[in-house]
Amino acid sequence: DALRRNGLPIAEERLKELAKTDRSLTQIGERILNRFREAELEDAAEVNLGDPSLKSVWLSRAKPTSAIVGWIGPTYNRVPGAEKLLSINGDYFASGIYAHAPAEHIYKIAGQWQRFTGQCGIQGTNGGTVMFKIYGDGKLLWESQKINSATAASYNVDVAGVDDLQLVVTNAGDGNAGDWGVWIEPLLSR
Repeated sequence: DALRRNGLPIAEERLKELAKTDRSLTQIGERILNRFREAELEDAAEVNLGDPSLKSVWLSRAKPTSAIVGWIGPTYNRVPGAEKLLSINGDYFASGIYAHAPAEHIYKIAGQWQRFTGQCGIQGTNGGTVMFKIYGDGKLLWESQKINSATAASYNVDVAGVDDLQLVVTNAGDGNAGDWGVWIEPLLSR
């Protein structure tokens, strides 16, 4: 709650107050806060996916060529509204792409990357169901099973030679209510 409302310094202080001598609670809190510390160290500006010096990059830090989401608007490294923090299965993340179904994000990766990895799921405790799909140059490369707030999926996709990477979230055939899909820690690597 402190991280969501007041930022990293206040959350660090609050963790010290709450955990005191509880080593387990301290480790859990530090693991989560480290994700946000690392994100603050990175330049929040858009990264150039064509930069050959990059060995890996969070896709959520790059500008898509096209982005459409089913509710509110495209949001990166947070979710819209008061909640702010990306969350699936009770865990919190600093890098991700908000993709309320129906959603489509397209990135020009120009055949310069080898792997695309990460997780996907429903934000927090929203009650929707979605399916996630990854396309490379129009060809389906990966598809999740039906996902709800109690499930998530991991992906590890070969994107060698792909020019246009397309991330799609559909409503799984049951309407769009609560379909707050999120791509978590979407990492491109060489």
